[in-house]
Amino acid sequence: MMRSLLTTLLLAGTVATAAQERTRDGALLRWDHSIHVDSATLSTPAGPLPAHAITVFESNTRNAQRLWSADMAASTQARMRGSRPMVATGVQLPGIPGPVEVRAQFDQDRRSGHTTITLAIIRGDSTVADAADAARSFFHAQSVRLNRAVVQQQMDDLRKRMGRTEGRLDKAVKDEHRMERRLVKANRDLERAMKRKMRAQRSSARGKGDIAGLERRYHQSNNTRDLKRLTQARNAVARDERRMARLMRDEARAQGRINDLQRNLPNTRQSQREHGDIRDLKQQQLETLQRKMDAIQ
Repeated sequence: MMRSLLTTLLLAGTVATAAQERTRDGALLRWDHSIHVDSATLSTPAGPLPAHAITVFESNTRNAQRLWSADMAASTQARMRGSRPMVATGVQLPGIPGPVEVRAQFDQDRRSGHTTITLAIIRGDSTVADAADAARSFFHAQSVRLNRAVVQQQMDDLRKRMGRTEGRLDKAVKDEHRMERRLVKANRDLERAMKRKMRAQRSSARGKGDIAGLERRYHQSNNTRDLKRLTQARNAVARDERRMARLMRDEARAQGRINDLQRNLPNTRQSQREHGDIRDLKQQQLETLQRKMDAIQ
């Protein structure tokens, strides 16, 4: 009962957040932003440097730093150092004579959760590279890659949660099958115990009838042979009575298992339906996130 209630609350919370166009982790399901490269300045001890600014949406500073560092290493074979600012050295950029150095300053907007990366390109002689159009083109493409990487992270997280949900769903399905098999066995045990008890009851009734006749014969004959037959009949009835008591206990245990299984089986089936609904919702959200990624241009 409690498990079903918790699952229902989870599903309700998931549906509610879906209605707000977010996953349960807060990831937006739609791309409502635009990729643009703005002119900016990067403050240094020697003075401000002309720079460009891009935005990594739905990403904190630490995550943006990891993504930018990985992208620079993969796309330009850069070597990374520092953190404030983070510096990529030995950078080869299309359309810009190099190698050059790229300095990056990361600032997160606490309200929106987005991180702005301010980027300055510097030549080996510390003068600012002058190929602004080439720089803008590279940073625009990089911004697309970084924002897609954020959505990929969101999709990966959702797939992990889907895996856990599918695990719970598989367990609920296996629990249902196991309970159904146990219910079949319990009903079979109950039927067998009832049949054996009825046979023991009939045998006991016949034995008690035999005892009455044997008692009359023994009282009339006072013969040891009749006494032996009477004793055997009484022992047989006693065995039947013990067998009936044991079979009644078996019958009660089987009926108890049936009652427990019939009480719990609906909850297991309900849990299975709820986990299935949650999995389907997450699958829909995953497909929506894929469309979100495709929309980042």
